[in-house]
Order: sequence, then structure tokens, then C-alpha cells
Amino acid sequence: MNYKLFITFFALSLIFVSCKKEDSDNQVPNKDDYRNKYEGNYLFQVNSKYYMVFDTTIYDTSFYVGTVVKHPDSLNRIIVDYGKESIPIIDESGNLTLPEIGSGNTFKVFFLDYTKININTQLGGRGKNFSEEIIGQKL
Repeated sequence: MNYKLFITFFALSLIFVSCKKEDSDNQVPNKDDYRNKYEGNYLFQVNSKYYMVFDTTIYDTSFYVGTVVKHPDSLNRIIVDYGKESIPIIDESGNLTLPEIGSGNTFKVFFLDYTKININTQLGGRGKNFSEEIIGQKL
């Protein structure tokens, strides 16, 4: 009886040893993802300016604790939440672009030393202009 138990145990051990773990190269990279260094909580200072021809210029400053996280469905996008969510594309050098923005408007984003982010937006036309300068410091 012990002989059959020994052979069964040996056969099961052989099966487990011969099983190959699935190669992780087919999975989405995480450890070496260049976006990891940008992720975190940030304190954002949002400086807004609204200008209209022949009218008063309005300035406003607000603060917001937001986040920078990797986009779950993309290998080259991050989500910057500074009160208004945007999903720019980020390259390995830290340059960001937002391809969805229309002509006549600007959207510039760049990181400084992986702990600071600067976002400048400008929308306008026909005598009015709305611009924001968003400065984020990683907490």
C-alpha cells in the first residue's frame, strides 16, 4: 500500500514541477513603466484669467489636492486630475500633449524633475479669452 502512495505522490510532484509558469512578457508592463515616477498626489494652484474686450478682466486663484495616475487602458497616457480631468499622452522624456484640443486653443503640459507639473491652457476667440496656469507640486 505504501508503494502505491509513494508512486502517486511522485507522479503528482513530477506534474507540478513540469508545469511552466506563464511568461510575464505577454502582460502589461508595470515594474519598468516610465509613468510610475509621475504618479502620486499633488497640490495644484490654479490661476485663472477671463478676459473680454471692453469688459473687466477677472482673475481667480484656487488650490486643489489632486492626483496623477496611469490610465488603466493605455500604455502611454496618464490622468491628471486638478479639478478638471484631462488625459494627456506622455512620452519617456516627460513631454505631454493633448491631441483632442481644437485649433486656436493651446494646452501645454510639462513635468519638472518628476515632482512638479506645469499646465497652461488658453481658450478663446472673438474678443474673449480664458486662460489657466496650473502649477502642481507632488506631496
